[in-house]
Amino acid sequence: MSDQSNSTDRPNITQHLPFLPGTVFEDITKTDFRRPQSLWYNNGYMVSRNLKEGIGGEPLPVTADTSAEELLKEMKNNPYIIYTHKNKEFCPYSKEKILNYDDVVKIKNEPQPSKIPSYIAYDKMVLRFFGYYKESTYQSSEQYHLRKVVIYYYLEDDTIRVNEPQVENSGIPQGVLISRQKIPKSSSEFYTPTDFNIGKNVQLYAKTIRIVDCDEFTRRYYQEVEKIELNPSEEMPEDPYQSERNKPYRIKNDEPRSYPLKHFIEYDRKVLRFYCVWDDRSNMFGDIHEFIIHYYLVDDCVEVREVHKPNDGRNPFPLLLKKQPLPKVFTDMKDLDSNEKYHWYDFKIGSVINVLGRKCLIYDCDDYTRYYFMEHLGMSEEELKPYNIPKEKPAEIPKQVTPQYNCFGSEEDSMGSVKYIVLQPPKKNIIKMLENDHIVLRFVAKMESKYKQNKDRRFILSYHVSDDKISIYEPMQRNSGITNGYFAKVFKKTAGIIGGKYLENNYVKKPKEQVKEEEEEEEDIFNSQKPEEPMEYYTSKDLYVGAVLNINSQIFTLIDADEFVFNYMECKKDEYPMSNIKMILPKIMGVFSTEEKENLKQKFPTTITIKRESFIDAVSPLFLKYLTPHEIITISRSCEDEDQKVDIDKVIKIINVL
Repeated sequence: MSDQSNSTDRPNITQHLPFLPGTVFEDITKTDFRRPQSLWYNNGYMVSRNLKEGIGGEPLPVTADTSAEELLKEMKNNPYIIYTHKNKEFCPYSKEKILNYDDVVKIKNEPQPSKIPSYIAYDKMVLRFFGYYKESTYQSSEQYHLRKVVIYYYLEDDTIRVNEPQVENSGIPQGVLISRQKIPKSSSEFYTPTDFNIGKNVQLYAKTIRIVDCDEFTRRYYQEVEKIELNPSEEMPEDPYQSERNKPYRIKNDEPRSYPLKHFIEYDRKVLRFYCVWDDRSNMFGDIHEFIIHYYLVDDCVEVREVHKPNDGRNPFPLLLKKQPLPKVFTDMKDLDSNEKYHWYDFKIGSVINVLGRKCLIYDCDDYTRYYFMEHLGMSEEELKPYNIPKEKPAEIPKQVTPQYNCFGSEEDSMGSVKYIVLQPPKKNIIKMLENDHIVLRFVAKMESKYKQNKDRRFILSYHVSDDKISIYEPMQRNSGITNGYFAKVFKKTAGIIGGKYLENNYVKKPKEQVKEEEEEEEDIFNSQKPEEPMEYYTSKDLYVGAVLNINSQIFTLIDADEFVFNYMECKKDEYPMSNIKMILPKIMGVFSTEEKENLKQKFPTTITIKRESFIDAVSPLFLKYLTPHEIITISRSCEDEDQKVDIDKVIKIINVL
C-alpha cells in the first residue's frame, strides 16, 4: 500500500517543482530546437502571428482566437481615442469614470478587453489637405512662384507626406516634396491631426504651407472622431508666372510675306557684304571689334560675323547675330517682332547700324556690293570710297631675354629653368646619336700663347659627332718640363703647366666679340642684369686644318688631322666646303700669272711622285694667300695615289688649268 501511495503522489510532487536549474528534466532524445517565427509582414504591414507550434515543432495549447466581428464590436463599444505627442491607443473606458485612486484600482483589477492596434484600426485611412507655398525667385522678372502641394496625413502611424502635382512644361522638378515621415512640430512634439485646419499656415521644416482645402473624408473624420468643425474652404490663388504662360499666343493679323518664284530665282545666293567696327572702349576692358555683315537679298535677313585674329584673346564665337531680320530700334527682346527692319539701302559706307544695341560703323564693302549700289541707287565711286579708320599700333611682343649663366651646373641644364616652368633635362637627338655613334674627328692643335714655354705644346682635339662634344688631351712630351695630370678648366690669364687631360668631353661655347684683356673689366655674373646672347657652340663645320679656336679664353690652332677626318669630310663634301675640290679650284682660277706657274713647276722634282709634306711645303707660300691649309691638303689628296703620294703629272695638269 505504501508503494502504491508513493506512486500516486509522485506526479503531484513533480508538478509543483520550481522552474529552476536542477529541477527541470529535459528530453535527451530531442534534436530539433528551432524557434517559430511570430512576426511577419502581410500586404506590406507588420503583423504578429498566432503560434500553434513551439520550439522544435511541439504543439502549443490551443487558445480561442478573436474573430473580426468581435474586433469590430470592441471598436464600436470603445470609440474613445487618446492622442498624445508620443503615441495613440484605444482606451476601453472614459476618463470621467476615474475620480479617485480606488476607481483606478478597481478598473485595474477588472478584466480588460484586448486592444486593437492602430495599424489595424486606421489601416488605409489618410487625411488629405490642399495648400500652397510661395517660392521667391532671384534675377528674374517674377517676384515669386506659387507651388501647389497636397499634404497626406497617415493615421496609422502619424506620418506625413507632402507631394507637389506635376505641371506639364513647368521646367521645375516636381513630385514628392517631403517623403513619408514624422515631422517635428517643436523640439519635443510631432504634428497630430489637431494641428491641421483650413486657413492655417503650417511650418513643415523650412517651408510655410497655407492650407486652403481638404477632401470630403477628411472633413467627415474631423466632425465624427475629432469633434472639430473645419474652417470653410479658401480659393487657391493663381500663379502669375503660370497664368502668363497659359495665355494664348498672339495671332498676327499681318499676312505672311510671300515671295514670288521670280523674286526667289533672281535674288537667290546674292549676298551684300559690309565691313564694320564696334567701338567698345568706353566699357571696362573694352576694345575695337571688327565684324562682317551679310545681307541676304532673297529674304532681307542679316547675319553678323566676328573677325578673329591670331592671339586676340577672345572666345572663338563665329556669329554675333544669326541670320534673321534686324530691327532698327532695340531696347528689349520684344523689339525683335517690330515692323521697322533694316533694308539693304540702309547699309551705306559711313552709316551707323544698330545691331541689337551695338553701334556698328560701316567703313567698307566688297566689289559686288559696291557695283550693286552703283547700279540700283546710282551712287558714284566717290560716295563708295572706304572710310579710313585709325587703327592702333599692335603692341610689340616682348622678346624672351636669356639671363646670364650663373655657373651652377651646365648651361644646358640652366636653360631648362628659363624655357620651362617644370624643369626638364636637355633634349638629345637620339637618331643622330645612333647614326654617328663612335665617329670621332681628331685634330692636332697648337696652343697660341704669349708665354714661351707654351708655344711648343701640342694637343689632340677630339670632336664627337654623335653629341657635338669636344675633348682635348695633351700627350706627354719628354724633357718638356710639363708634368702629366688633369687640367679640366683653363681660366683667363692662366698659363697651363700641367699636361694630360686638358678638357673633358663637353660642349664648347663660341666666344663673344674679342676685346683686349687690358680693357676687359671683371663683372659680377650673379648680379648682372644684362641679357645673355643665345648660346652658340662649336660644330664640326667650324673644325678644319688652319682653324683658330678660342676654348675657355685660350687660343688653339688646328695644324693637322688624321686620315679618317679627311675621308669623312670628303664623303660629305656638300656639308664641308673645305673638302670639296670643285669649290676650291674656282678660288684660285686665273689668279696666278704665267711666271708664277712656271716657278711653281720648277719646285717639283723630276720624280714621278712626292710625299704630301713636300707638296704642301712647295705650294704653301703661293696658295696660302687664297686658300686655307685644309683646302691645300684637299688639293694634295686629289692628286694622290693609293700609297698617299702626290702624282706630279696630275699636279702639272692642275697648274696648267689654273
